[in-house]
Amino acid sequence: MSHEAVWNLARHLGLRCSMRDSKLSVIRAIQARVGHPPCCGTDDRLGCRAGACRWRHDCQKPIAIWRR
Repeated sequence: MSHEAVWNLARHLGLRCSMRDSKLSVIRAIQARVGHPPCCGTDDRLGCRAGACRWRHDCQKPIAIWRR
């Protein structure tokens, strides 16, 4: 999902964020708003078992780059 799409979703949920906020920080704010632990892009992602998470691609991407 693009940064703009994430930002628009955050606005739709009533969150205040700007385009200067990192994509992962906005995703974590969205996760917290909908009652999910704000774990995207944190160390908790290493043990993530949420295979159907809508943020999985964005969350796991830094791991793939790090392991190269």
